[in-house]
Amino acid sequence: MPPRPHNGKKHPTVPGRDEDKARLEEEVVQLRQAVTSHAAIDQAIGVLMGLHQISPHRLGPDAPAAGRPRQRRAR
Repeated sequence: MPPRPHNGKKHPTVPGRDEDKARLEEEVVQLRQAVTSHAAIDQAIGVLMGLHQISPHRLGPDAPAAGRPRQRRAR
């Protein structure tokens, strides 16, 4: 049962709310897939770098995250 306002009445219907919710849920699914894919690609790049003994410095600044050396934060 959906929550009710403090006065006990039903929330007013908002036009387009269901469509917005469906669109946002689909976007969340797509973003989760993108994160998963990105992680798998970064892992594959790391494996290939190890197999072929490629230094991250040889890949250049436009290389994927797995190929770049990690930056340390200044404290």
